[in-house]
Amino acid sequence: MSTNIASLPAKLNDFFLFVQTSKPSIFCITETWLHNAIPNSMICPPDYNIHRNDRVHTRGGGVAIFLNKNCFSNFQIKTIDIEINSVETLALHISLQSFSLLLLCIYRPPDTPATTDNNIITVLTELITQYSQVIVTGDFNLPDFKHIVSLDHPNSTEALYHNFLIDLGLTQLVNEPTRFRENTNPSLLDWIIVNDRQLLSNIQHEPPIGISDHAVLSSQIQFFVSTHPNRVDSTVVKRINYNLVNSDINQIDWHSCLRNLDPNEQWNYLTAIITSLKAKYTKTMVIKRAKNKPWINRNLIKELSKKKALWKKFRRTKCNNDYVAHRLFSNELSIKLQKAKKAYEQSVIFSNNQKKFHQYVRNALCSKVSVPLIQHPNGTLCNNNLEVAELLAESFCKSFIPEPNDPLTAVLSTPSCENFLSNINFTPSIIRQKIKNLKSNSAPGPDNIDVHLLKHCISSLSSPLAIIMTNSFKTSIVPDVWRCAYVTPIFKKGNKLSPDNYRPISLVSVVSKIMESIIVDSLSQFLVENEIIPNVQHGFLKGRSIVTNLLSCLNEWSDSLDKHKPTDVIYLDFSRAFDRVPHQRLMHKLHHQGVRGDLLTWISSFLNNRSFKVRVDKEYSNPRSVLSGVPQGSVLAPLLFLAYTSDLVAGISSKCALYADDAKIFADPTSNWDTLQSDLHKIATWSSAWLLPLNEDKCVVLHIGPNNPLNTYSINGKLLRSVKSVNDLGVIINDRLTWTQHIDKICKKANSTIYICNKIFSKPSYETTRKLYIMYIRPHLEYASAIWYPILCRDRNLLEQTQRRATCLGLGIRRPSYAERLSQMRLEPITTRLRKLDLITTYNILTSKFSVDLSHIYKPQNDNRLRGHPRQLKHQTYSTKSRQCFLPNRVFKEWNSLQPTLVAAPTTSIFKKGINSVTFNS
Repeated sequence: MSTNIASLPAKLNDFFLFVQTSKPSIFCITETWLHNAIPNSMICPPDYNIHRNDRVHTRGGGVAIFLNKNCFSNFQIKTIDIEINSVETLALHISLQSFSLLLLCIYRPPDTPATTDNNIITVLTELITQYSQVIVTGDFNLPDFKHIVSLDHPNSTEALYHNFLIDLGLTQLVNEPTRFRENTNPSLLDWIIVNDRQLLSNIQHEPPIGISDHAVLSSQIQFFVSTHPNRVDSTVVKRINYNLVNSDINQIDWHSCLRNLDPNEQWNYLTAIITSLKAKYTKTMVIKRAKNKPWINRNLIKELSKKKALWKKFRRTKCNNDYVAHRLFSNELSIKLQKAKKAYEQSVIFSNNQKKFHQYVRNALCSKVSVPLIQHPNGTLCNNNLEVAELLAESFCKSFIPEPNDPLTAVLSTPSCENFLSNINFTPSIIRQKIKNLKSNSAPGPDNIDVHLLKHCISSLSSPLAIIMTNSFKTSIVPDVWRCAYVTPIFKKGNKLSPDNYRPISLVSVVSKIMESIIVDSLSQFLVENEIIPNVQHGFLKGRSIVTNLLSCLNEWSDSLDKHKPTDVIYLDFSRAFDRVPHQRLMHKLHHQGVRGDLLTWISSFLNNRSFKVRVDKEYSNPRSVLSGVPQGSVLAPLLFLAYTSDLVAGISSKCALYADDAKIFADPTSNWDTLQSDLHKIATWSSAWLLPLNEDKCVVLHIGPNNPLNTYSINGKLLRSVKSVNDLGVIINDRLTWTQHIDKICKKANSTIYICNKIFSKPSYETTRKLYIMYIRPHLEYASAIWYPILCRDRNLLEQTQRRATCLGLGIRRPSYAERLSQMRLEPITTRLRKLDLITTYNILTSKFSVDLSHIYKPQNDNRLRGHPRQLKHQTYSTKSRQCFLPNRVFKEWNSLQPTLVAAPTTSIFKKGINSVTFNS
């Protein structure tokens, strides 16, 4: 099928209804009016994959092709790049064994100049001649083409395309008008071109979608037949009686059953019993669930049949009255669809099932990209999902680096004390608490032990799990399945056919993660208390965050800028650091840091002999060995990485800050250029010795300050690239420490989310809008708000305008004022909200809620004679806007005016509640 839809987002309800009833194998659409803010998840029907080419820079235009997954699951689909100025094209090469088809969708605007038409002909000629079977469909906007008989005007556009068809032996199959407007002569704008007349048959003019004035052209492709006997899919649902499972497990004497077994045998014994009990107390039901939009019911499908009947009558009589009747009924059907969707939304919003609401919104906000049949290095496509899984597994294995047997390098840092950590207790009470803290929606690992089972059987399973974990820790035998992971490939960006553009997401045993979590509690406390992990490391540790990292840096940078001193910040990027940690060297470091005995031996056993399988659809690759790295998806992995990189900055003279594998060093280049370069050499030497290579192409230098000498720096002889701004942990930092660029970015993200939410919900209530704004839009505007500040009126207005737009969701032109909308939704101006967040951050710093001491960025009054609370701050002097608007200077007035009881609040949550009643002067 093919049509010109003239704005797909505006006709989504009608489009979904049409696709659900017609179920085309291929649907080519022109004038989609899509743009990069609209995710595929919002516009793609269930059981379809979408390929799209949107118009950029201006509105309108765009083409898209929808392919039915059931029909094309085994076909190789490859996108062919075509570039024609001001014309949108999308070409797919569809192949299977000896079959090959070129499918091309094109939208030619009505005002296309002659030079562009010549370019279209040239490109299409070069492309079409390469394939034996070709289908070209789209809107060519040539209403006079069919009237060309004698070609009295050989230089006309119509003659140009006429000669093009003749020269290549192509046939245009559409002979009747495709666009219909009231009181206007019908015109033939949409074409279907083939190079083989037998390729397509039975071309029909179906009724337009929604209020579109273009008919839908349908035809049958002769190379395969796809049938859809059922409009619903049968889903097997298993209901487990966990009470009976828990009761049976409670009656087992686990101490006697597990006494003479090793941990691997103990785990296999436990899982065998759990599996048998689940099978015994499971009821299997077959539920028929339609894969369509929930609000599309049988009545609406019947209404669509009436619409088709009215369309057929008009096509038969050619009477204008029949066309008007069809249009009126079509408009009524669109209104009914909107009402049905709104009713469904209300049921989702006001139901007690909050998970259903979040799932409904996230399904539209987040596109799920299925893994296509990707390309081999030689350019050929994979034949099936198993081959894709094997190719992706080979790609993921490239990240691992075998560890050489060289002598181990001496650790630069030395523990501040001679304490050791070797023993950890695994009691049933601790395990029960860990199970309670698990997220219910966590996916099970290869052992298929899910969180629901653990939570429902927490009283009976905590005892055998404690026995297994204790035995595993003492004997250093880790169950085999705990060292295996199922990997799901997730598309990042770039070419979807390239295996290098996918990142692995690992699913590991939930019980293994419980044991790791207990170890992490003791190990992290040991490493922090003994100052093994440096204070400049802000990642994966309680009380440290992106905010603490950037605040400590911005304090130094803004102070130097205020004193008219330059600063050079060098951002370092390690290449796939987490996947390349060598195990032998990691054990060497842990032993040096005081991790000894059973704990060190267990960690070594946990890391060795690991494997993974890549899962694509229902196919699994052969297992691959993990040669290096800390396990992806593991709870223990981040802490092991911090321990391994703890001496990265040892011996560094420059100031520095770390967040996991993100590192930056900085200093005054006028007096410390040689120090910075020397520190870069030390870090490069460390990375080489400890097998964590730097990616020099991604290491950059940010020169801050107007008087910066713009010195150059190098790593391993390669000059580092200088930049004007850099994305530092999600916040854009520029060379003048201004925030306009960052505010533009976050407002753009928020506006994109507003647009999608506006398309998801039709006329939401105030409460719905408030919920959408707080959960999905406002987090963009508040991210790391303690770091940046809207200095310019333009920036403040932009932030407020974004919130103003969000509160307009579902409201028409006659909407209440902004102040009234804020009152109805119990919101406050965004600038007021940011000031309160500043106060909360200040409270956390001054009351030591962060594990990093940042109190030095404030100046206390230290004067007991002043009225007010005892934690008053002193105003700091400044000479630049960046320092004036740094957190301590912009917050001290509001902070000093707070009530003593509020400042003395024992917890952050109590302080947050109290701060909500505070009002500020504008």
